[in-house]
Amino acid sequence: MKNVRFVAIWSGEFEEATKGMDLPTDDRQRRFSEEVAVYNARWRRVQEVRSELYPMIIEGQALWGLPFRDEFSELWKLENELQRAVRLHLKQINPSYDAEIQREFYNVRTKSRDILYLTDESTDSHLADCMRALGPIEDYLRAKLGRKQ
Repeated sequence: MKNVRFVAIWSGEFEEATKGMDLPTDDRQRRFSEEVAVYNARWRRVQEVRSELYPMIIEGQALWGLPFRDEFSELWKLENELQRAVRLHLKQINPSYDAEIQREFYNVRTKSRDILYLTDESTDSHLADCMRALGPIEDYLRAKLGRKQ
């Protein structure tokens, strides 16, 4: 999720994400299409990791019971919060919408905490929440695998 929130988009990232795409000729539409493609590529990696993790969660659940799966609920909530922030951002900058609709998406977005970009790891509340959500998962696994805290 940190990669999704990375504030910069490098030209190589644009090129890789849009490889093989027919991009619009209009500059605003083109920039929007490129940004959508980059966020889609970043989310694909999150989905790949989740796909790799899910069978392990099912196995842990089979071995240790339902509580193991429940340990991930807070992490999934944080992932959903980020996904919502990205969707609202993309709707807000979509040049197909008129300025009034874009402003409405902006207003909706500003009513939530600002987590779209990770700018300072030492003060970032979403990152801190993610690390806090990982703690119980790590503790649960340590206990089940016989590791010390």
